[in-house]
Amino acid sequence: MSGAAFQAADYGNGNGDGILRFKFDLVNAKVKTVSHNATSESVIADYRLKLYVPWDETNKKADYTSPVSSKVYKKADYLTDKENDPTFYHSVTFMANGEQYGAALEVERRKKATAPQTDPTKTEHKFIEWRLSGETSAYNFDSEVLENIVLVAHFEINKYVITWKDGNNEVIKTESVAYGATPVYEGVTPTKTATPTYTYTFNDSWSPAIVAVTGDAVYTAQFTENLRS
Repeated sequence: MSGAAFQAADYGNGNGDGILRFKFDLVNAKVKTVSHNATSESVIADYRLKLYVPWDETNKKADYTSPVSSKVYKKADYLTDKENDPTFYHSVTFMANGEQYGAALEVERRKKATAPQTDPTKTEHKFIEWRLSGETSAYNFDSEVLENIVLVAHFEINKYVITWKDGNNEVIKTESVAYGATPVYEGVTPTKTATPTYTYTFNDSWSPAIVAVTGDAVYTAQFTENLRS
């Protein structure tokens, strides 16, 4: 194009982004057209060119010789048309329990994503945080979005207090056990105080019978009576 009046606006500062964005207003730009060996010129007005060029981090300048992409818009259509430009917006998808949680966000490049207003739920689990897919720490919602990302809900299973008692109804151990797991007593051998008539031997059983955890529970050691001779 020739004879264009350009007014540029920088969309990015090149600090780690790798791409600079510029937009130019084209006023009375002359466009040369060649067709069937004949050359003609026409004049256009009120158009906008958006140009993407790589940022040369070493030399701290834009590399105008290798544009990444460019697109011409009618200025009247620019605001709506840019929503379909994949280099301008990124998707943020939330996943919970193996399924998408709510609608994906469309976040303008270098802007910040926001977490869903309502935390996801999972039976007998507590929601802890959102994590980038494959990561083991919480996603920082103050960070800028520079690509399409998937955030996965991280849960921790509920735990319940299991109490173990000896034959004298004294607590000998307490522990937290995850929901659905079957508790196993590991500790000193339970005892029960002898009487003038009987001594007692722990018979490796508990009352009630041990079952998978569904809530807090108390188990009392059971004993075999031994008549004194």
